[in-house]
Amino acid sequence: IVKCCGPCTVVGSTASGNVEALNSVIRTLSAVLALSENENGSTMGPQRLEELSFLKFESLVALEALSANDALQSSIASNALPTLLSFLQHLEYSYSSSEAIDQEQVMLIG
Repeated sequence: IVKCCGPCTVVGSTASGNVEALNSVIRTLSAVLALSENENGSTMGPQRLEELSFLKFESLVALEALSANDALQSSIASNALPTLLSFLQHLEYSYSSSEAIDQEQVMLIG
């Protein structure tokens, strides 16, 4: 519903409740992106990691859809952008670490 209806929400004096609800959704989606893959210092199991990855992917898709609504740009910039930047930096670090481990394994095999 958020992905389909959020971008079309009309801005006006009667629609302020709708925009506020979508601002709350943006804060929630941002919080999902900030969720850690570690629970109490231990890594999640593969099933939970896959579920969390899917949830984060869907949150990104919803934020992208909501970004089409001009009334939500300020909320996205203040709430989602810092979290998104942190999420992407973590993703880049994870990819770099994974790539380094793969290269080490190739050197050990070769």
